[in-house]
Amino acid sequence: MTNDHKGEFFHSLGWMEIIRYGLGAEIRRIDEGSSRPFSIPIFQKGPFRIVYPGFPVGAIPMEYCRLLEDPTGLDDRVGPWHMVRIWQSTVLNPCQTRRHTNSMVVETTIPDLHSWDPARLSSAIHRNLKKANRSGLRIEPAEKSDSSRIYALYHATIRRKGGNLRYTESYFQALIDASRKQNDIQVHTARTPDRKIASMLVCAYHRGRAFYLHGATDAGCSSMRPADLLMFNAIDRAKAQGMTAFSFLPSPREQSGLIRFKEKWGGTSMENPAHDIYRLSPGGWALNLVVRLRNISRA
Repeated sequence: MTNDHKGEFFHSLGWMEIIRYGLGAEIRRIDEGSSRPFSIPIFQKGPFRIVYPGFPVGAIPMEYCRLLEDPTGLDDRVGPWHMVRIWQSTVLNPCQTRRHTNSMVVETTIPDLHSWDPARLSSAIHRNLKKANRSGLRIEPAEKSDSSRIYALYHATIRRKGGNLRYTESYFQALIDASRKQNDIQVHTARTPDRKIASMLVCAYHRGRAFYLHGATDAGCSSMRPADLLMFNAIDRAKAQGMTAFSFLPSPREQSGLIRFKEKWGGTSMENPAHDIYRLSPGGWALNLVVRLRNISRA
């Protein structure tokens, strides 16, 4: 088991195995004599191949930033592709790119975790935390047998909020398996006194920063405030383990409730550019059209 929280988890073979097994990603490893080999996942969506360097936080080593300026340089490394998706968390000192910004997303972060003080949280949060503790909720690492329940919570939460289901039960099983072997990926549950999982939260550590990846709550248990208890403990644990920043990852601008939930923990929200670079080919043009039509239908 590794205790190197300042390692590069999103470049690790462990993370690549999680997304290969759980999400069906194809993995290409780039090592051009650098001391920091770089793994790039490729996701197959129907007939289209989508390259997502540094998935899901845009963890791209600086020596590979040049690939973002001229993605055709990826051809020999990843094979045929139709789109390159680039989004980089602001807490990772992202590459500077002159590429056209396709969209803006809202990322909420605690940029200076060392200065985060629970005493400065609102009285409402402290009331919720007291309520969660009085209800007998216990925070425990997820067990191997929890994957079905955790996926069911994720599925129900996404459906309840009108989101898109992007992850599989196999993915959550892979997360749990990895979390039981290393500390850079953590899957925690909040359990009721009768051992029911009321809520779950997934957090990862990369380059000395913490990233909130997933969270879900049983609607029937929400009055016990398990999500608040898990989030507080995730941030507090990351600070105690020396993380310098905490990212809640991006939120769609229209989901103001989700953004407020993240900000109430002392987070600051700012717009962050995302780039979708389509290959100048019939396949790239077709994917661009599909995405545009999908966006119109959602408007």
